[in-house]
Amino acid sequence: MQFTDLKSFLTEAGLDAEHSSTPIRAEASSRKYFRIAFDNPGSGPASVILCAGLPIPYNDDDHFVEVCEFLLANHLPAPRVLAIDRNQGRILLTDAGETDLSDVLRTATPQAKEALLQQAIDLMIAMQELNPPTIVADRSFDAEKLKAELEFLFEALRSVCQAYDVPDPVAFELRMFLEQLCESLAKAAPRVFAHRDYHTRNIMARPPAGEAAAGSKYELALIDFQDARMGLPYYDLASLLYDPYASLSLKDRQMGLTYFRAKTRLTELPGTGLYYAQALQRLLKALGTYVHQVHAKAHAGYLPSIPIALQGIEEVCQLGRFPDSLFLFIRAVQRDVYPVLAKRLQSGGRPE
Repeated sequence: MQFTDLKSFLTEAGLDAEHSSTPIRAEASSRKYFRIAFDNPGSGPASVILCAGLPIPYNDDDHFVEVCEFLLANHLPAPRVLAIDRNQGRILLTDAGETDLSDVLRTATPQAKEALLQQAIDLMIAMQELNPPTIVADRSFDAEKLKAELEFLFEALRSVCQAYDVPDPVAFELRMFLEQLCESLAKAAPRVFAHRDYHTRNIMARPPAGEAAAGSKYELALIDFQDARMGLPYYDLASLLYDPYASLSLKDRQMGLTYFRAKTRLTELPGTGLYYAQALQRLLKALGTYVHQVHAKAHAGYLPSIPIALQGIEEVCQLGRFPDSLFLFIRAVQRDVYPVLAKRLQSGGRPE
């Protein structure tokens, strides 16, 4: 990506040292992130993050800056906005580090993994105890939003099936069940501040300054929080514990659920049946993202997440005692959809 007047933008932000830029791992977003490293930073930061690809002119239409300032004002860890270039649609942020929670969990010992998950759940609980700003309070995971997330999955699957002439795995009975499930989730209480995408790649993690990683309690920082809205306490919990990037076991997830229910101070916490319902909806939403990214954008990095998400859906179906139509759906995606998506990448993105 070519940057217009980046040096001038950095200078206006008080960062005029020689620098280099490196792309940061792309996600399913129009936003593009780059780490700007300074050769001789002096008294300034060694690096900052450039977020580009925002609407032009940028007027915080996505409420990133507003939610960021709200989190910081409430002493929750988030990057600080250093400068905004409205005419080029870009923001400079403090650097929360190069390692996210998925990286740390991948090599953590069982004891360290448990401590890290508990730390991430503590951070989530702190978010849920906030009195949300108007922009968050005025939007919610209502039935319309929940159904729209599932419709995105249905459309992604339909597109694959039409392109490769394979059967659509979404049966009428499944649609009716999921519609009722969304209605139940939308009516349930209480409603709390939900990050909306609380998975381990959106939680940066680094050891405290001057300490070695081994045995240290990591400093966590939130990113990608601009879509925060009101939702059930289980929405972010399910996002974290059933995150395909996290390499978690059933034992890890059960520990996390037990820990959350013991630590939360919410007095109207729904039963675990609603947790599994929310986990199912969230996993299906994530599956839609993975299928779309592979099929529509040939993004190979999302292919391995599809079978992991399907395994999570199957586990949730068993624990939540959901109907057989879901198991049939899982098998159909495994049998018909996943193989043609893998082939799509091998053939350069063209149906054969």
